[in-house]
Amino acid sequence: MASNPKPNKEAEPFWPVTFADVEEAQLKTWLKATPAQRLAWAEEILELARMAEVARAQAAEKAR
Repeated sequence: MASNPKPNKEAEPFWPVTFADVEEAQLKTWLKATPAQRLAWAEEILELARMAEVARAQAAEKAR
């Protein structure tokens, strides 16, 4: 059985990106979205909200 070697810190990739850089890139991507992409995103968010409401209602029903 082979043993796992210790991780080499020099082999780890260096990502000079901050959280703020990622947020800015996301914002730019969202602003470039077509109306169809925005509609698809809104539909996904509505479906997620519906599923969360169903889960909340089921949890409340179990608690009774």
